[in-house]
Amino acid sequence: MIASASASFGRAWCAFSLVVLLWAGFPHHSAHAQTQNLPENQTQNPSSNQAPEQEGWIAGSSVRLQTLDKITARIATMKMALRQPTRFGTLEITAYHCAYRPPEAPPETVAFLEIKDVGYIDSTEATHEMVFSGWMFASSPAISALEHPVYDVSVLACAK
Repeated sequence: MIASASASFGRAWCAFSLVVLLWAGFPHHSAHAQTQNLPENQTQNPSSNQAPEQEGWIAGSSVRLQTLDKITARIATMKMALRQPTRFGTLEITAYHCAYRPPEAPPETVAFLEIKDVGYIDSTEATHEMVFSGWMFASSPAISALEHPVYDVSVLACAK
């Protein structure tokens, strides 16, 4: 029992380290952007909305998700572009970043998602409740999972 708990902790620590490494490279983090040392011949481009590629990671331009409606037991696969809100039932899913490992490295795909429950009302007065905001991992979906009574969403892959 102690060995399985230790192995579980090791996987969780590895995933946490990955999130910290990816997050540290985002240009929108003001404290990081102010203290980042750039070479003299390289200037920082504040208008860039793309996160810089981390060593060993390839940035994707779209993400493929697997969705499950728990009421009807229907599974669907959806491909969506980054920064384009997509509806699934009452959920509005927006992917902001997707990255995957090269073929020679251990396989892993990560995506930063924001998921809102907008309900079935199509009006401007509808409440948009944020139900998930964070990184999802394809290899370990339970590390950072959507907790919703009707829907499940998990990351399958990124595409260049």
